[in-house]
Amino acid sequence: MEKESKIFGKGSDKPLSHYQIEINNAALALCKEDASLLKQRNKLFNQAKLKIDQDGFRYKKRQSRSKVFGQGGVDDQQIQVTKRVKLSSEVRELRIEEVQSDIETDKDTIMLLERKNRNVLVCQSLVGLQKSMKNFSTPEKYAWQSTNFRKTPEG
Repeated sequence: MEKESKIFGKGSDKPLSHYQIEINNAALALCKEDASLLKQRNKLFNQAKLKIDQDGFRYKKRQSRSKVFGQGGVDDQQIQVTKRVKLSSEVRELRIEEVQSDIETDKDTIMLLERKNRNVLVCQSLVGLQKSMKNFSTPEKYAWQSTNFRKTPEG
């Protein structure tokens, strides 16, 4: 019965994948319960797929990609993907206008923040200049040096 219930690898010497081995094991178990499935290979194969899905088979991609059998052991009633509601043209136009006005206000905010940042940088450079000017002495202290380098009418 084991040889006849095989779905994969009947006439081939290639090594079977984990999935194929599990399908063969499930088919054998189903045939032990109902021997008439040996004559109905298509029904046997479909029931074997359902059995491994229900038993919690771990797929390589974490779920079955089969459109017929759903999400690999997960009840199809639990997973309901809702489609996005199609908007009417008026609602769509209103939404586009809202987004555009939001973008404009964001641009204005960015421009104001950039100006503020430039002003802060200018203020910081002015403070740095003031500090560096404090390091220089007043002109009265070195007034005698500047008189030595003036041009005289004679020369």
